[in-house]
Amino acid sequence: MATPSLSKAKQKDLDERIGGSFEDRFERAHAYFNFLKELPEPEQLLAFEQIMTKTDHPDTKKSGKRYNVSGISEVDKESFKRGLGKLIDGHFQYQLSSRPSATDLATALWPLINNFGSNEEKIFAIGWLIADRVVPYLQIPPGGVRLTDDTFKAMVDQLRTKIRMIEAILKWPELQGTEMMSLCLGVIMDGTTVEEQAVLLHAVVQQKQHEAIRAAERLR
Repeated sequence: MATPSLSKAKQKDLDERIGGSFEDRFERAHAYFNFLKELPEPEQLLAFEQIMTKTDHPDTKKSGKRYNVSGISEVDKESFKRGLGKLIDGHFQYQLSSRPSATDLATALWPLINNFGSNEEKIFAIGWLIADRVVPYLQIPPGGVRLTDDTFKAMVDQLRTKIRMIEAILKWPELQGTEMMSLCLGVIMDGTTVEEQAVLLHAVVQQKQHEAIRAAERLR
């Protein structure tokens, strides 16, 4: 059986919608829905998988083609959030538990969307899923480093000098972002084991999290 594919014209249309300019993600979802509903089922799944994997920052206006579509009214949006949001999130999280491929995830999610009664509900569901549901990050391989609390604390003490070096690099104001990360990477790669490298990388993430928290507190 041949693998389904989109024609060149359909693929161009989908790519333009993914790169198109919209007021918010629900306008974007409406444009996606108008495209999907015209396709036969195998192509719907293929296109929906691309929508899930390629849509980036769906609420950000882009410089692409402008589509004359409406979003969802604020009243319906709030109603759907209460009634459908939790249902969609629950189904999504359940599917994630098995670490699905992009194809398997699209195959599991599309029937849920298609089974909603009204077009508005289907548009909301697509908009809700693409909010920050970019699929590639789901492809997490098994075998990550797991450390007990005691081991982690002991390694932090052991690597204290390198961690302080990372903290100093991250606070250095004259450094460009790529300079900062490349210098941190050099310190991390100097770790002799994958466990040490994981602890040092954790220091980078933790420092950036602390900076984000402090910035948010200053805005209050």
